[in-house]
Amino acid sequence: MICDSAKCHASDEVAVYLWDHRERIELHFLRKYCPDTNPNERVWWNLHDRIARNLPCKSMEELLELTFLWLRSRNPFKVED
Repeated sequence: MICDSAKCHASDEVAVYLWDHRERIELHFLRKYCPDTNPNERVWWNLHDRIARNLPCKSMEELLELTFLWLRSRNPFKVED
């Protein structure tokens, strides 16, 4: 399994699960910020640049709506609400 440095990947619950399944799972951690090996970094950077940085939102609901619209317009896969 390839993991980025998200905090949820190092939670106690994940650590217990991984220990219980250590014979079946091998972890490979990416560097903290590495857009060359983690394409998701480019998606988040672009999203931040297009939505969060340049469009002041009055509420979290407005930010989420703009984010889902942006993802739907650029993603060939269905994004669930």
